[in-house]
Parts: sequence; structure tokens; C-alpha cells
Amino acid sequence: MHINRERGMPRSNNFDLLRLLFATMVVFYHCHDLSQSSAYSWIPLVANSRLAVEGFFAMSGCLIVGSYDQDSRLTEYLKKRARRVLPAYWAALIFTLVLASFLSSLRIQDLLRSPSTWKFIFANLTFANFLHPAFPGLFADNPMTSAVNGALWTIKVEIMFYLLVPAIVKCCRLLGRWQTLTGMFLLSVGYRVVCSHLNHPRMEIQLPGQLCFFVVGSLVYYYYPWFKNHRRWMWPCAIISFILSFCLGWIALRAIGVALGVMCAGLLLPPWRGPTKYGDFSYGTYVFHFPVIQAFIALGVVSAYPNLALWLICITVVLLAVTSWYLIERPCLQKTSRRETHTSSIVIGDS
Repeated sequence: MHINRERGMPRSNNFDLLRLLFATMVVFYHCHDLSQSSAYSWIPLVANSRLAVEGFFAMSGCLIVGSYDQDSRLTEYLKKRARRVLPAYWAALIFTLVLASFLSSLRIQDLLRSPSTWKFIFANLTFANFLHPAFPGLFADNPMTSAVNGALWTIKVEIMFYLLVPAIVKCCRLLGRWQTLTGMFLLSVGYRVVCSHLNHPRMEIQLPGQLCFFVVGSLVYYYYPWFKNHRRWMWPCAIISFILSFCLGWIALRAIGVALGVMCAGLLLPPWRGPTKYGDFSYGTYVFHFPVIQAFIALGVVSAYPNLALWLICITVVLLAVTSWYLIERPCLQKTSRRETHTSSIVIGDS
């Protein structure tokens, strides 16, 4: 991952590796959550899906705001975002439809005539997956949910972030960076507090509520020299804030702890690319993993052979992610310049 050097930010960092790590955490978490298998009771101890979601939003705040701040041509910005998000997203929808043609309890003729099928397709094409998450006759008997790809809710949030970024950057230039971003942080925290008080947990994690993580990443982008000069204090600040968030239950402290910790790991640790030197497989891992897990659950493999199923799920997701990167994502990204390709970013999350 290459990011802006005008503010002294490093050319090499660990964001690609962190994205892949968080994507893997989400896959494991969903294996446990969707199957409700006691054989996977150890997974929540090592894979925290909420942390992964929040970490990805923090990275997005740093990278996407940085991308637009460097090149504020709106058309080019939107083209870059579309090339990063849409091809693999559409491929995942086609994959789901192919999967449904084999695993749905309904005949193909009945699926084509069913209004529910077309509602599902329309909801997914418009990033409104929550309006119609289930496909007729598919995964109906799975223990946790019949949703085909419930993880895609964060794509909707990410798209909304993309649309907001030009306004955020403009406000930062007109009103001041820390004034704009601090105000957004407080509004986001206030929104979450109100939703929590009204007992609306699903609304709490939507766009306004996730801005507090996004904003911390943006602040690190804008004030990277200060962040680097005070790096000896950044880790303790992140750790203490994160611990206090558990003790006090304050979302503001959690946002600072998680986002700042991710920024420290991404920008202050020695860069190591690991498997990401072969490609950015995190997005493909995200958009394909949920229906794969649901399919293995529906086929009874998870309940009969949970350990084998976990290996098969991982292998299948890896194959799909690698195929997606080399045959779909990378060719589309190569239509941009080399620099534009490396500043692309996408948030992944859980259901």
C-alpha cells in the first residue's frame, strides 16, 4: 500500500496486511456465528469481528480522505472507487445466483418466476441488501439466518463514506481540519449514545455511528508529522483508551483506542507485506466468504465434520479470493495509473 508522502507519510506500511488479517478474523467469526457449532467455541477468543469492522473504517478514513485530498477531481475519484468496489461485488452476486441454482429447494423455472428472486437481485445491485437478504429456497433451514450474504451491510456504509469524503475534505479546507473532524467525531459519538439509549443497536452501527472511527484515521492522515513525532505516546494512548472503553463503556474511548491502535500498527511498525506481496485478497475474501459458509452449513458438512468443514471453507474462500483478484479486481484496477491502484481501499466487515 502506497499513500501520500506530501505530509511525510511513509511509502510502505502494513495496511494491506491488516486488511487481510481483519478479513480472516471475519471469516472465522462467521463460521462460529452462522453455524452455532460448539466445535467452534474457541473462535470468539481469537477473532473479534467488531474490532475488524472498526479497524477497517479507521484505515478507510486515512486512505480514502488522503486519496481525494491529493487529487480532488471528483470524476476520477468516483471512477477509482467504482473500479475497486463494483467488479468483485457483482462477481459475488453472480456467484450467489449460481450457488442458488444448485442449492435452492426451488426449480430454476420457479426461481425465475418468483418476485422474491428479483427483489433479492435489485436489493443487492443497489447496496440495499438489508431490504431483501434471503433468496427463495436457499439456506432456509440454516440455524442462525437465511441471509445469503449478510456481511455486505458494510459496503453500503463504505459507499456512503465515499460520497461524503469530497464534502469532508472541502470542509477541512474551509473551516479547518481539526475543527471539522472533531465536530464530526462528537456528532458521531452523540448519535451512538442516542441510539444506545433508545435501544436501536442496528441503527447504532450505521454510517453516523461509524464516523468516529473514520475520523480518527482522517486525523492521522492530516497530522501525520505530529503523530510520528509523538509515536512513543501513541501506543500507550491507544491501549489505555481501549482498556478504559471496556471499564466505562464509552464509545469515544473505544473509537480512539481501536482506530489509533490500527494507525500505529499500520504506520509505526516495520512494514511487512507477507502474503499481500502476491495481491490484495482482502476484498475478495470479504464478499465471497459468507455464502460459502452458509453453503457448507446447508449441506450438513459443518454439523457432521466441523474441523474438516473449517478447512474446506478456508480453502474455498482463498481460491475465490485469489481468482477474484487476478481475474477481476486487478485487471479493472490496471485501468487506472499505478499510483491510483495503490491508493485504493475498501472496508470489510461482518454481518
